[in-house]
Amino acid sequence: MREQSQLVNKSLYAVAVSRDGRHAACCGQDKYVHIWDLEAARETGRIRVYMDRLMAIAFSPDGKNVLAGGGVYSVRIDSGPVRLWDVQAGEEIRQFDGLRMKILCVAFSPDGRRILCGNEWKTISLYDVADGREIRKLSGHGGAVNSVKFLPDGRRALSGSKDTTVRLWDLETGGSLRVLKGHLKAVHEVAVSRSGRHGLSASSDQTIRLWDLETGDEVCRLEGHTAEVRHVSFMPDNRVAVSGSDDGSVRIWRLPIPSLTLPLLTPYGQKKVLLVFKYADELKIALEACENYGLAYDVANDYDMQKDDYGNYHTIISGSNAMDLG
Repeated sequence: MREQSQLVNKSLYAVAVSRDGRHAACCGQDKYVHIWDLEAARETGRIRVYMDRLMAIAFSPDGKNVLAGGGVYSVRIDSGPVRLWDVQAGEEIRQFDGLRMKILCVAFSPDGRRILCGNEWKTISLYDVADGREIRKLSGHGGAVNSVKFLPDGRRALSGSKDTTVRLWDLETGGSLRVLKGHLKAVHEVAVSRSGRHGLSASSDQTIRLWDLETGDEVCRLEGHTAEVRHVSFMPDNRVAVSGSDDGSVRIWRLPIPSLTLPLLTPYGQKKVLLVFKYADELKIALEACENYGLAYDVANDYDMQKDDYGNYHTIISGSNAMDLG
């Protein structure tokens, strides 16, 4: 932390961590994107950005690129406030045109092909990464869009706004599928579970809400913070959430939802079922789920998991009542 405070000597507004957990990127008032090696605990690069204030940042799913957005560029008036850079080379890949307002949040789709940008003018823009083309604009919020996240299917998104609402969007049509109401003040951040079934929202009203995105119902309200809640996220197993607040505390919450969203049990007999996970530690969670449901299983090669080019882990499970955990 001492090294970090020496290198970043102005306010930070956003931090992102790569999917593999090896690198972090942060941005703020100093007009740089800082890249950190988390294992070595050192800064490995800086990308100079001619922008008054960087408010949002995200890694591409493969960790090779970083997307940042903020205020108006201070050198080129014709430049947009969202840019994509190559992390290794530190070079700009492209800018996304058509944006002439402060960007407050950015997000990559799970496949890395599209991005979302939320702004202070109440809208969200969906862009194609390959050519920088705006696909469509999402309108409906009555205040600045502070946070936006893709759902795992890449076809829907969740957003939170200063207007106190959370919205679920259909990205194929640009329509709003649900408006989730309950917060009394601005929503600062939203998060989506890995299953895509549940969402979290953090608000100035000092609460966190857990939502069922399929029904639109509020599952529960998490209370305990004594100031605005700025950040919230799911832990990998979906059972735990972490939040950060202006009260100076970080809180860990146990959520009243299953650790995995399991399909109906299907008797496969002795057939082998391929299990695919985003993270290696999900195998342990899956096996615990099998035990909880009284299922007998054998895992191939002593828990040996193979990693593919997309960062997914694979293994084989078989048993008298094995099930495909998806």
